[in-house]
Amino acid sequence: MPFLLRRGDLLVVNDTKVIHGRLRGTRGTGGAVEVFLLSPLAEAGAAGEERWEALARPSKRLKEGEEFEFGRVLRVRLERRLDEGRWEV
Repeated sequence: MPFLLRRGDLLVVNDTKVIHGRLRGTRGTGGAVEVFLLSPLAEAGAAGEERWEALARPSKRLKEGEEFEFGRVLRVRLERRLDEGRWEV
């Protein structure tokens, strides 16, 4: 790669850690849904509930209060729509 750089160029290395938070499931309507967890918003509650900022698709068709099950033990509820396709879940 050094042959690509010229004198005065700046190379920035990004070593950001990304969680593996992509959930794929089915809506109550039978359609597919995908929730990608971005970052936690609050500590887990007594019942093990957590709040996350997430992307959800298909975003335009989803409604606040809608719930999805991923497997038998994980349930996600769309609490409120944030900006740019993001949700509080």
